[in-house]
Amino acid sequence: MASSDHSTNGVNTSDEEDFSSDEESSSNSTETEKSAPGKLRPDELQILQDGLNDWKEADTNKRASLMESMWNKIKRLDANKSLKQNEWNRKWTSQARKALVKYGSKWTALKVIKLQRKKDIQQVLVKAGIQPGMLAMIKHYQPAVQKVFQSLTKAELDQAARLVKEWNERKPPPEAQAEATTSKGRKYAKQFAYDMWKQCGMRVVIMSAWKDKDGEVMVGVNDFNDELGDGELYSDWEDLHGKWSAYAKKAFGANGTEDGSGEDEASQTTVKAWKGKKRSQFSLSTNDDGTPILLNLLDLWTPELKDIMRVFVTGHYCLACGKTNASVPWAAIADNWASYVSSKYLPPNIPFKEPTRLTHHELIETLEFWKEQQQEHPEDVFWFRRWRSQDGSLEEPVSKHQRRSDKAKGKRPWMEGEVMINLDIHN
Repeated sequence: MASSDHSTNGVNTSDEEDFSSDEESSSNSTETEKSAPGKLRPDELQILQDGLNDWKEADTNKRASLMESMWNKIKRLDANKSLKQNEWNRKWTSQARKALVKYGSKWTALKVIKLQRKKDIQQVLVKAGIQPGMLAMIKHYQPAVQKVFQSLTKAELDQAARLVKEWNERKPPPEAQAEATTSKGRKYAKQFAYDMWKQCGMRVVIMSAWKDKDGEVMVGVNDFNDELGDGELYSDWEDLHGKWSAYAKKAFGANGTEDGSGEDEASQTTVKAWKGKKRSQFSLSTNDDGTPILLNLLDLWTPELKDIMRVFVTGHYCLACGKTNASVPWAAIADNWASYVSSKYLPPNIPFKEPTRLTHHELIETLEFWKEQQQEHPEDVFWFRRWRSQDGSLEEPVSKHQRRSDKAKGKRPWMEGEVMINLDIHN
């Protein structure tokens, strides 16, 4: 990426990551971390190459079936017909399957520069008429980085090279750690949870604490149990929040509030989403009956669309079961959505499943469908016909009459005026 003017400065300008952490190095000796491509025969490789273009052009839902089709073609090759099932699994399942993430990342000079020169890179983009969120950002970002890189002096490049060595041997600065938390923290937690379930049959809920880019102590929780087997999310996080917040403040050197009340300080600790937002709670306004109201969907990024769908569905699920902190059993619903929701509440040809498993197009189609329903049939936008109890049985929804009765008695089975969820738990 760098120009020839800087090629003699001894700076590695490659932006490729070297995931060579100690943990990964040790795991590379195991069979599950080996890579299958190096052992492919030419006829096997040809089948994969023939299907590559179709796989690239397919959406997420179709890629799995295309890959399975390629595997079946390979399995039917004469050379593979004699393979026993365990031999086939060893070659194409254990060895070929990669981990969700690889822990650790080796710093390069270019990475250091991209971190330290963010404002300069952004300024180049703004001058070119590229604003954050625009699709053109994808095309113009790397040229902007290159322009900034080429403007650096030899002394600045040498300083970047020194930082590369320092950050790789010790640890990166707090700013880089905060950015890694935002971009990779949840992925690391998810990989750990999946590994513990797969290897040990163990369920985990991960409570975390860190400092954000402004130096504020943040706490959060990651729970993926609803994605593992028939598990459900842990529902009593709020009971632990205060104690964990107090611990986080102490662990990171905070001394409590100005009046000396550590408990007050702990209660003010922010629960932050992995996306790096100031607040982890995403909210939608509600009607008088508690049903959430969809907002304008224009110019929203995919993560925001996922949040909106998640809050919208969770709000309706809480209404159906009469609980304020109910968790949507996404996995169970995806397996048998017709038992939970009538097809009239869903757009045609779009699967009803957890928002993170939908494409940008599917999110837009789904939310626009509900938005249109909201305009044309405001009293009947969406409704769960059943909700799942703790023992797995499907229950009738709480009636609107019952909700009005609860409200008259001072109970709050739903949040009037606003519905919100904690993104750390439901992301």
